[in-house]
Amino acid sequence: RKGANLLRRNLTGSLVQCLRTNLNAKNTNIDLYEIADTFQQRQGEKLPLQKTMLGMITQGDLRKLRGVIEAIAKSLDRDATVQFIEEEIGWAQAGAAILINSKPAGWAGAASKETLDAMDIKNSSFCAAELELEVLAMIEAGPKKIKALPRFPAIDRDLSIIVDEERRWVDIEAAVLKAAPKELEQVNFVGIYRGKPIAAGKKSVTLALRFRN
Repeated sequence: RKGANLLRRNLTGSLVQCLRTNLNAKNTNIDLYEIADTFQQRQGEKLPLQKTMLGMITQGDLRKLRGVIEAIAKSLDRDATVQFIEEEIGWAQAGAAILINSKPAGWAGAASKETLDAMDIKNSSFCAAELELEVLAMIEAGPKKIKALPRFPAIDRDLSIIVDEERRWVDIEAAVLKAAPKELEQVNFVGIYRGKPIAAGKKSVTLALRFRN
């Protein structure tokens, strides 16, 4: 394609162009990825820093993209931890740095209206992410413990809590896990609500808890 021989700083720009081409062709539910080298200029260095990246773009939301990234990490090590830490990204209305096993691995973001307008994308949106292939290659699975299938069904409970607007999901999850009894099997993010009767500067965060004896 045009520009394929250029030294790209990221893969997202090319993926957005591919997404727009598909939208113009009336395709829907678009999910694309690319594995290629990126080149970042380094101060005081003649040669750029070269990194092989996995770029992804979807018409879905950030939760879908996070699910894909978690699936990739856990396919390499089922005990791998994936964290999304809120971070400002120039083209995104919401962005996050991605940590895998506490190591910086990439970033993800949801396109802002300004970006959609600049790229001439109408009646649609996108989320994109990039992961360093080297970080993924370093994930190693350790020894696994095998346990018998549970005799009893799990119990699911949803819990909504009101927290300060700046409170991050990673902090809420850590607090729950720290105080959790041994029967807590899983904790998942469900959604966020803002508005009446929640006070200004606050938000209601709903999480799903799964217990099993």
